[in-house]
Amino acid sequence: MQSARSGRIVSGGSTLTMQVARLLDEKPTRTLKRKYEQVLKAVQLERSFSKEDILRIYALRAPFGGNLEGVRAASLTWFGKEPGRLTPAEAALLVALPQSPESRRPDRFPAEIRRARDRVLARAAAAGVLTEEEAQSAAAEPVRASRHAMPFLAPHESRHARISAPSKPVHRLTLDRDLQSALEKLARQKIGSRPSPVSMAIMVADHQSGEILARIGAPDLLDNGRQGHVDMTRAIRSPGSTLKPFIYGLAFEEGIGLPGSFIVDRPTDIGGYQPTNFDQAYQGTVTLREALQLSLNTPAVQLLEAVGPARLIARLKRAGVRPVLEDGAAPGLAISLGGLGLSLGDLTQLYAALARGGEPISLSACRLDCDVAGTAGHPGNVLSPKAAWLVSDILTGLPQSQGRDLPYRLQDRHRLRLSRCLGRRV
Repeated sequence: MQSARSGRIVSGGSTLTMQVARLLDEKPTRTLKRKYEQVLKAVQLERSFSKEDILRIYALRAPFGGNLEGVRAASLTWFGKEPGRLTPAEAALLVALPQSPESRRPDRFPAEIRRARDRVLARAAAAGVLTEEEAQSAAAEPVRASRHAMPFLAPHESRHARISAPSKPVHRLTLDRDLQSALEKLARQKIGSRPSPVSMAIMVADHQSGEILARIGAPDLLDNGRQGHVDMTRAIRSPGSTLKPFIYGLAFEEGIGLPGSFIVDRPTDIGGYQPTNFDQAYQGTVTLREALQLSLNTPAVQLLEAVGPARLIARLKRAGVRPVLEDGAAPGLAISLGGLGLSLGDLTQLYAALARGGEPISLSACRLDCDVAGTAGHPGNVLSPKAAWLVSDILTGLPQSQGRDLPYRLQDRHRLRLSRCLGRRV
């Protein structure tokens, strides 16, 4: 509008609804045509939404300096907290900031934004929103002049949720914030000693409920040297020796042997396939318990030949996973040592079934409005309850991590949950 005495422009003439129309349009409004279109848009908004709805849209789209849009982004950036935790002084600053977002930026012009904030506090006191004492106390608070890093928790899982349901306004996940944060920190620490392009992934799930509690697709989404944008929990890779427990479980189930039964670890040639151990050494006669705990290769291949590769694949599919084999290739003995493709998510789902006594369950990170079945794959267990128990009992003999890299509170809360996967109580 213009001053009646001087004729100069002293402030804009846009109402809040017109500002919302401009923010939604995201186009310049300096021409009469664009201003007219903005007015028409404002009329449509007034007819379609309540004043409270329009104010809510404004709070979501208003500029707050730099590249910040919306109250929540501004609150997290300028104060490092959610809007519901703001003090009166901080809330008043955010009220004043959109009126001139660049010339009042707290990190560049603290004096200017403080004057604007104090004017908002005075108006709040005059309107009875704050008492005089509260307004004076708030005005005495200093202005923060530094930006906080935006939260960047579970970027891969957040991205996947958004892509899976782009029209869904809010995604509520089962991830445990504290556990997710601690494991992301642990992943960054551990990967620091590894050369690029080596990466890593971590996945933790509750086998009883099927809830995914933590999912780290890569230590750093923005690390191009390690291809951090790739979600390694969903990438198809060789599972290595991780399928051996299921081979032993099938052998127990078929009566081929028991944990105390003996098997000879020695050079083996099965139809031209000659597996060797990782250290190129052989242990001779060992029990099946020892062979699994030592992850020996030749005993695993011998047992898979006895139970049949096709049977192992069928049992894996009962867990709801889909092993990837070469086109047209039948499953062979090499799958005992990783000769197929699985994702970390597949492996986690397999081991969740093992922890449930062989009963399969679907894992999901979606908390609400999800269409996820309680079981996965074909009817029937991955392993019989007895075989699953025998395998779990063997695995409890392995050295167990005590979680020293996790904060103490997380050790207390999650150590039992993590160790239950192996049937061990701590």
